[in-house]
Amino acid sequence: MPIYLRKRDVDRLYAESEQCSCQPVIQISWGDLSFRSSINRRRVALAGTALAPAKNDLSLSLDALAVSADSRDNAKDFSALAQELRSTLDEQQAMAYANGKTSGTPSLATVSGRGVAAVALNASSLFSPAEVKAAGNELRERENTRFSQTAFSALNWTAGVSAYSRDVITRYDNMSSEERVAKGWTEQTRSKAASFVEQATQSEA
Repeated sequence: MPIYLRKRDVDRLYAESEQCSCQPVIQISWGDLSFRSSINRRRVALAGTALAPAKNDLSLSLDALAVSADSRDNAKDFSALAQELRSTLDEQQAMAYANGKTSGTPSLATVSGRGVAAVALNASSLFSPAEVKAAGNELRERENTRFSQTAFSALNWTAGVSAYSRDVITRYDNMSSEERVAKGWTEQTRSKAASFVEQATQSEA
């Protein structure tokens, strides 16, 4: 059953985690937006102040590549984009064979969100079940990372989730329809995020 996050819930999870070596896991659910994320206690100060995850030059470069790929691929015909991804994955497989590997997980780290959605949705039946699964995992991992980087960069939990909610709204408005479908996002996703931001703003007033 989804846990609707409140600071006292997180505080309780932190307290419980002191008694064991496991990391507490939370699930956030706004309508059809639902995912699980491990809370890394080392990222959070004991006083309750969240520490922003450090970004190195490599991660910043990957972010820049992702923005460029999104801008480029959003303008393409979706079927043509799927064909491009098919060629890219074929090249990866050929390289794996050349290096003596018979199989491997597709690398989608630098592929645009719409490109990953093309693989995940497999509308043209160009991709294998393993590739479709890898694309779904990539989308979920990106969202978990986005949540961690956004929510844990604020001074408190409410502000962090509010910041993530605003991020959801902005991305939803700029996201291709195909990526929304692949991620399971609908208008309800946006409205729930907007409702959380409004409630958080009112509570701070």
